[in-house]
Formats: sequence, structure tokens, C-alpha cells
Amino acid sequence: MAICCRSPSSESERDFREVSDESAGRTHIRRKKLQFRSWHRGTRELDLIFGPFADAAIETLDEAGLDDYERLLDLQDSDLMDWVMGVKPLPPEVDSPLCQRILAFRRPV
Repeated sequence: MAICCRSPSSESERDFREVSDESAGRTHIRRKKLQFRSWHRGTRELDLIFGPFADAAIETLDEAGLDDYERLLDLQDSDLMDWVMGVKPLPPEVDSPLCQRILAFRRPV
């Protein structure tokens, strides 16, 4: 009786692994860039809010979460500071679960 086994290193599986590895590599690099940007906002106050958040949470964000976080980092420092400090309410277009997570993270327990 012959046992038929498919080779685990077939061409299609190898291609899939290469694509997966490449995608994971790009995501890793993207996370590192966002983490760096979090610590280098331009104002020390925001660095001390976004930097520790990125250190603690960046690995938990999926691609959509990374997109949201990147959009948040693209906003003006003055607007972010007003929202984070509670000077102005978060506008609906900025308010998101991720933004609420950052605000909760920076609050002392």
C-alpha cells in the first residue's frame, strides 16, 4: 500500500509563506515607524502621552487599528493637545474606540 503525502515545501506553500513573511515584515516595520513617531511628536507633552501608549499597545493593533493610529498621528499637535487635555471635546470625525483607548491610557488610575 502506497502512502501519498504532499510535500510540505510545495511551490504554492513556499509562495504563501514568503508572502506571509513579507507582509509580517512590512507590518513590523510600520509598527516601529509609528512607535518612533509617537515619541517624536514635536511637543514633549504629546510625546509623553503617545510614546508610552505606543510602547504598550502598538503590537495589539491590527492593520485597521494601525491605519487609525497613523491618521491620529497625522493631526495637528495643537488640536491633539486640546483634545487630550480636555480643553475641547473630541469632534465626531476623530472620536473612535482607539482614541478613547488612548485617552483612558493617559489618565491616572
